[in-house]
Amino acid sequence: MVSTLNRHFPALVDWMNRSVMAPRQVRDEPARHREGALQAAGEDGHVHGSYEGHVMQSSLYPRASLHPVATAALLSAAGFTLLALMSSGGNAATARHRLSQLRQARRSPRSPSPPE
Repeated sequence: MVSTLNRHFPALVDWMNRSVMAPRQVRDEPARHREGALQAAGEDGHVHGSYEGHVMQSSLYPRASLHPVATAALLSAAGFTLLALMSSGGNAATARHRLSQLRQARRSPRSPSPPE
């Protein structure tokens, strides 16, 4: 996306790099390991950095790609539900009516079971 943007609007991408991207890649503190970890191992197997902002542990795409059967089942169920709602009587009012009936049925107290 950035490369396409750069092709059409290079001045805008230069401004973005100067004002947004570059300041996010540096800190106002000295490097922890000036010698680096190219020739020797780092800190006792630590693989994550020390970024203070929010870091997502996982996003929806990797989870979906790791579980393709579950993803297909979930999307199929959502599609069939949407199809059922759209084809219920041919109009949205009927679908809303059915949804409200389902909600009322869940709210209403269930009849007590007969004593044994």
